[in-house]
Amino acid sequence: MSRTLIFVVGAAAAAAGGGGHGSLSLPFILLLSIGIPIAVLIIVFSSLYFALRGTRAQSPANLEKLLLKGWKQSSGQITDVQPTYTRIGQSMVFKVIIVVDSSPEPSFTITKKHLFPLSFIPRAGDQVIVFHNPLDPQQSEISFGHPATTN
Repeated sequence: MSRTLIFVVGAAAAAAGGGGHGSLSLPFILLLSIGIPIAVLIIVFSSLYFALRGTRAQSPANLEKLLLKGWKQSSGQITDVQPTYTRIGQSMVFKVIIVVDSSPEPSFTITKKHLFPLSFIPRAGDQVIVFHNPLDPQQSEISFGHPATTN
């Protein structure tokens, strides 16, 4: 890692031109040797944040607020679970495909990414509760780990 960093700093310094005799100023070297790793960390963590936002379970209080906004509660059945191979500690993000039975309206399919503990990975055929906007069914939240009931 340090050889790569030295190479990158040297290449950037050579491209910048340095001083008249090929010498570089100390602030320029420090800026490159500290700034590049910080920029890489910012890029990595921000991409993880955007990849994982919205993958955590909603609290029961938030789900009740959705019902008060006019959303509908329906039962759903998981038809497919695909790992995304994004891990956070003892959890992994999975892409879950669910068929929602919203009687008397026709059934529809939704796809969600969700963060699951490795000890609780859902399987195809599992029942879930789906809260969805009747005007836009793709706008939905899923409650995993509870028996599905329809009010």
